[in-house]
Amino acid sequence: MKSKKIPAVLLTVGCFIFAISGCGKSACKPVGIDSNYKCHADMTQGDITYSADFQRGNEKTWKAVFTAPETIEGMAVTLSEENCSIDFKGVSYSAPRSEFPQLGILNLFTLALEQCYDQSKVKSYKSGNVITQQGKIEGMDFKAEFKNNKLKKIDIGNNITIKIT
Repeated sequence: MKSKKIPAVLLTVGCFIFAISGCGKSACKPVGIDSNYKCHADMTQGDITYSADFQRGNEKTWKAVFTAPETIEGMAVTLSEENCSIDFKGVSYSAPRSEFPQLGILNLFTLALEQCYDQSKVKSYKSGNVITQQGKIEGMDFKAEFKNNKLKKIDIGNNITIKIT
């Protein structure tokens, strides 16, 4: 009879410790990105991957220059809070940002980056040397992972993964 009670007690104690420990995660202060942040990103949506170099400019402006796939290599897209412009092979197009695909990978990524810069709309958790920031953009959840205080990855919704170097 005693031998059946010991595993049950150990299981209960283990569950209690697991529940109060939060799996080793604890709330922490968000990690920010610089106002002139630059990075290279490999953005995967479904089974399509795009690569681009990003740079943050003044007043929530982001510029992306695509490096892959080959069909759009060299395309430059600039997104400000109000406008969007695209330059590709000598052809330019500008429009209000509201006409740009709101659920497109570029818009979602730059909105997530802007929240990482602003820090006011994200919740942050630390586990080891990884800080995870969680927020919401265009009605979708996103998660940004910082390792050693450097942004390394952003997951948006269920099918967008962005690896950052």
